Amino acid sequence: MCLTATAAAAPIATLTKDIDGDGTDDKVELDATGELRVTTKRGTSTVALTLKATNAKLSGAVARGTPPTIIVNAADAAIV
Repeated sequence: MCLTATAAAAPIATLTKDIDGDGTDDKVELDATGELRVTTKRGTSTVALTLKATNAKLSGAVARGTPPTIIVNAADAAIV
């Protein structure tokens, strides 16, 4: 038996927090290639950032009447 799989880049930063305001924790991950993945009850979305980093910090917030905000803070760049 031969099994193969495509390995995704390991996340360099993760955040588990309710960022869409539905009361359930969501998962946000950033990998070294700059791909930001947001997983909620409704599914997973990805955004390709022009950021290449080896470490970063993620923060998130939701305020009534506004879209969710995710902040990516890396050594030489920050994206909101």
